[in-house]
Amino acid sequence: MNYVKPLSIRTSLLAALAGVLSLIPAASVIAQQIPAGDLTVTVEEQENGDVKFSLSGTAYMQSSLPFPQFVTNFSLDSASPPANGDIGDFGDFENGGISLPSGLTLTMPDNPILTSEIESPEECPAQTFIQPLGNFYTYEADRWFLGEFLSGELSYGDPITGAGSVTTSNIPFSLFVPGTFLVGPAEDDWWDSEPEASVIEGEIHSSGLYPYSITYEVIPFVPNPSLSLSHPGAFPKTIRGKSGGTKRVMIKNNGNAPLTGLSLSIDVPGSRDFSTSAIPKTALAPGESTSVAVSFRPKGEGQRTGTLTVKGFYTPRVEFGFVEAGAPEEGKGEYPVVPVEVSASTQLTGQGLPKPRPNRRPNTPRFPFGPR
Repeated sequence: MNYVKPLSIRTSLLAALAGVLSLIPAASVIAQQIPAGDLTVTVEEQENGDVKFSLSGTAYMQSSLPFPQFVTNFSLDSASPPANGDIGDFGDFENGGISLPSGLTLTMPDNPILTSEIESPEECPAQTFIQPLGNFYTYEADRWFLGEFLSGELSYGDPITGAGSVTTSNIPFSLFVPGTFLVGPAEDDWWDSEPEASVIEGEIHSSGLYPYSITYEVIPFVPNPSLSLSHPGAFPKTIRGKSGGTKRVMIKNNGNAPLTGLSLSIDVPGSRDFSTSAIPKTALAPGESTSVAVSFRPKGEGQRTGTLTVKGFYTPRVEFGFVEAGAPEEGKGEYPVVPVEVSASTQLTGQGLPKPRPNRRPNTPRFPFGPR
């Protein structure tokens, strides 16, 4: 786990804000003139416990920002976006953070030039600046944000566009509170504002430190193990005891969790008429598939049916909580893990025909009165 301490978040941010916020027009005065946008930070828990960060959408400056920005917009109110529990084991978050893999970026104007009405775009072409977001921070141990970057001066209406996704095992998902948290533009009373519930159920809205909106979405992993079998369709009419050919049946893990111990079975009496090849894979990752050959050899006449079933197991992940580096895993082995059975079935159908009788010449006497 790599820690970085490029600046004192509490000291640098609040000192800069206290000195210049009086120069920024109140967001409530001009916020209706341009859209707020949809800049979003998404945090998703993965099946193995890793955390995936994603950036998407664009926010528009609701007033000018005459000083460099260090982190994504967040609220001094602990409700937006909140961190969960004691995170002291992860280092000094007020003065540093945990490094994120490269891949998250914000694109914004690079020192935009204000053009006059007579100047054409060719005379003053727009320049953009792509800034990576390489660190995860918390503030006062009860809220979090991403940083750090230097934006330069941003003007009213300037776009800030997020892109990219990264996955890390350095940050436990238990630090996050699931939900949707909207941080709005800074207001005059940003230091004393209370969070408000929005029209969207479960969404918390707070005034941020910077003059643009940003949404934080925290999504826990919900296991949804699932198997599916393709339907092979009816086999051709086949003489009893003869081979009716084979059909391929696709087995797919269309859930979000890995499955192991895959096995196939055909119910009785269907197993008298149908059989399968061995399953090539007994474990499937999410989205992975395999196939088997199903054969038909009717043992009787008329409609023949059977049910092909595939079974597998999902093993839930056991949460032990975060343990300091170098410390033994507490509680390991104390809680038995019970695998969850997952299954899917498909119908097999075919028709058996009677065996044809041997051809005889008309009026030919039967043995022993004539030739056999």
